[in-house]
Amino acid sequence: MNIQSQLLMNMTQGMFHLYLLYATQNAGIYNTLQQGPKTIEQLSQACHIEKNLLKRLVRPVMAIGCMEERDGKLALTEMGEVLCDNTKDSLAGFLRFNVKIATAYWSKMDAALAHGAMPFEELEKQGFFDAQMEEHAKFDDFNEMMRDSSKNIDLTDYLQSRTKVPDTICDIGGGAGDIISKFLEFYPEAKGIVRDLSVAEEACKENLASRGITKDRFQFQVADFFREVPPEAELYILSRILHDWDDEKCQIILDHIGQAMGEQSQLLVIEKMIPKEMDARHMHMYMNDLYMWAVCGGKERTEEEFDGLFAKAGLKIKDIYPVTDEEYVIEIEKDNLEYGEL
Repeated sequence: MNIQSQLLMNMTQGMFHLYLLYATQNAGIYNTLQQGPKTIEQLSQACHIEKNLLKRLVRPVMAIGCMEERDGKLALTEMGEVLCDNTKDSLAGFLRFNVKIATAYWSKMDAALAHGAMPFEELEKQGFFDAQMEEHAKFDDFNEMMRDSSKNIDLTDYLQSRTKVPDTICDIGGGAGDIISKFLEFYPEAKGIVRDLSVAEEACKENLASRGITKDRFQFQVADFFREVPPEAELYILSRILHDWDDEKCQIILDHIGQAMGEQSQLLVIEKMIPKEMDARHMHMYMNDLYMWAVCGGKERTEEEFDGLFAKAGLKIKDIYPVTDEEYVIEIEKDNLEYGEL
């Protein structure tokens, strides 16, 4: 078999790799090894898996690169560490969501292409967020995954680069408040508003209270960003919201924020951005773009595509600040105004 055929065979078995990682994670193997290297016998007893079967499970996991042998014991590699539940930048929730939820929707991609629909709706007969409102517990892994992503993003360098302190910060679709809390902690005199659906209210209030952000500095407003214009604020935040929606829905959200923005207001959009030039090194971004379509009908965008969205709402990009290799804070201002940086 030539190398091209071998590569294709490995890719077609990718689903098997996914389920292997899920099964071994769900069995507690990675969390157990996080406590320290174990012999195969010790791991077998701790995870209640028959020893010979465990050996067979471990071989491909080691080949993937999540485990290694050290002095006759099994130990986690750096890759294996991110499959533990309590590791910084953990992908455990992401793995669970993909196996338990997302793979079913990807399996409907052929039907979606034939019918001009999106894969989630082919299976569920309704939109992703409508389904989440009906069966909120079913999407616990998704919500955990999104919260972990927000908690782990480091905005310190970006915040230190800003020169003016905002009085009021409004996080549109701010969920449990993991992003706005970073701003309120950095700006101790600022007041914050999170606007989201009622299902997020309890978690948001508990989260901010646990961070020492007092009630006089924060309020949660039950709101639908498709239906209502937010209150005026100096600083608005849209974190990982636009990639959930198609251009038409994004236009509604941005129009509402644009109507609310005052002369000195600024909008911060936190999103991934697809590089302009096609390059195989960005394969994960191209697949993430399709992932957004398959699950909720959204998309990842290039800078040019973002620019077009903002322009239709009377907004323009002021600056773009990288916070990771692929994620950015995009500073937005009204297109017909000129003012100093907030």
